[in-house]
Amino acid sequence: MKQMHIRWLVASMLSFTMLLLVQCTPAAPAAPQEGEVTAPQETITLRVWDQFGGESPSAAIDLIYANFMEQHPNIVVEREIVPTDQADETSRTALSSGVGPDLVYMDITPARSLIDAGLLASLDDYFALYNWDERFTEDGLSWTTYNGKVWGLGAESEFVGLWYNKTLFEREGLEVPQTISEALQFCAEASERGYVPIAPWMERYGAVFMFMTSPIHNYVGTDYIEGLLFRGEGRWDSPEMIEAIKVIYEDMRNAGCFIEDAPAVTHDAAVDLFVSEQAFFLPVGSWAADQMTEFSESADVEIEMMPFFDMETGQPRVFTMGMGSAWFLSANSNHPDEAAMLLDYFFSDESVRILAEQARVLPPVTTDMSGFDVSSIVAWVAVQLATQDMGYNVDVLAPEAWNLANFDGAPAIWLGRKTVEEHMAELQSIWEEFYWADSQ
Repeated sequence: MKQMHIRWLVASMLSFTMLLLVQCTPAAPAAPQEGEVTAPQETITLRVWDQFGGESPSAAIDLIYANFMEQHPNIVVEREIVPTDQADETSRTALSSGVGPDLVYMDITPARSLIDAGLLASLDDYFALYNWDERFTEDGLSWTTYNGKVWGLGAESEFVGLWYNKTLFEREGLEVPQTISEALQFCAEASERGYVPIAPWMERYGAVFMFMTSPIHNYVGTDYIEGLLFRGEGRWDSPEMIEAIKVIYEDMRNAGCFIEDAPAVTHDAAVDLFVSEQAFFLPVGSWAADQMTEFSESADVEIEMMPFFDMETGQPRVFTMGMGSAWFLSANSNHPDEAAMLLDYFFSDESVRILAEQARVLPPVTTDMSGFDVSSIVAWVAVQLATQDMGYNVDVLAPEAWNLANFDGAPAIWLGRKTVEEHMAELQSIWEEFYWADSQ
């Protein structure tokens, strides 16, 4: 994958800084392109798996599907909500069975093994038909480009940092820590008061984000990480990388930043700790903008987000950006053209408006969103995506074996079954095999 400087160069997105929360009439769907496939004459059923299970996102997706079926009466969209973990585990069997979904919304990294197995179809043939190369940002397509072809369309550009409850800090008379030294002092004080300073999320990708990606970027710098990812430079088991990880497992743990049963905390449990105001910080990504908006409005609290703490090594603090999931087309679909029609409609101006306003999801498209009615939190997320230089959510660029090693390694380190040195050496070994095989 080519080197990417993660920055949306979409001027229209900057209008979010004005917070023009104005309700406008939805834009009409784009006119059919020359050569576009037409709807079938007989009734067909498209089986679709997606992950949009929250109340607001699910209702938004239902509306998009209903609008599509209204425009195409002979196409029935049969929807199944399949959570991320379940999709990763069952997609191979379902797609190879011949009766699996026509479209599946799943994590990008495990999808690569399905591409290698011939179970997913390239979308290249549909780009000219639907002008997707003009509708999507270059960075938005980079995450799903593999072996020179585009295989998926991601619906969510997202970045990871620390959500924090500004109102709770003010209520307790505490300052929001910015450096790691301040964070260690804060953790000791907050834990003494009976709070969880940082809601630990060690389940699966939380092990990669909170306990790996965020601290190393701010400790060794984005240039170092770029060298590892794209140029074969540096090592995961270098002394500075090991020290960055030890800050988490030793310094922050000893300061009481987390609860002792951190390995048992799932993503949803961490969110629950935060929205119940038992925790000051929540280390999850911008995908939680919907939940943060609902929490802020219902509890009348001010919620903000910042990058991981300054690690005091002279490197700038950055959010880390990526695209966790995308739409993929089954190679065994009996209705690939109709499935492509649904994808095209999913990213139409009309649907993008529904995604932004109701699901609070910001697809990587060039749609003018200046008149959309969104919360201040969603607007702020859009501004960061449009203006900030960010680091990399390494999990999307890493081989599945590397991620799996992190999923198992984080709790193993916590429980004393593995040292940081052993874990980082294992990651380096996996990376060397992946990088050189993938770059020759």
